[in-house]
Amino acid sequence: MDYGWVYLPLSLFIYLILHDTYFYWTHRWLHIPSIYRRFHQVHHESINPTPWTSFSFDPVESMMQAIIIPLMVFIIPIHISMVGLLLTLMTIFGVVNHTGYEVYPYSWIRGFWGKHWITPTHHTIHHHKFNCNYGLYFRFWDKLMNTDIMVKTQINADKRR
Repeated sequence: MDYGWVYLPLSLFIYLILHDTYFYWTHRWLHIPSIYRRFHQVHHESINPTPWTSFSFDPVESMMQAIIIPLMVFIIPIHISMVGLLLTLMTIFGVVNHTGYEVYPYSWIRGFWGKHWITPTHHTIHHHKFNCNYGLYFRFWDKLMNTDIMVKTQINADKRR
């Protein structure tokens, strides 16, 4: 191992942050009306998303979102095991956040997790409103760019389920 054991989780975290940044800005770009109609509308035909929605993309959008990981591999060293974990996390987050209902415990939503990570409730709001909650993993860019919206009534409704 060229970079040591500490670098394994550090590299994963670096990739998550950079991937989230890339995703946020390309996702916002995909919501420009002319771009949206051509490349992203098919994804938003699922107003009430399901796990299948996480795989519903125009081929151009799919390529645009997929290219970042191989490009980063050429720039930032990462162990193959961390690439595998990254791809697994990316898939899990995509599927879980498109379930259309909250899967995390209410205490998580009210705590650190819900304040800083994308949850199904958070992403479902994106599918309803279209102009907010663009992140993939973290809420950092949404908060910084004032595109972060969380509807308390939706959280309360999910709590009662």
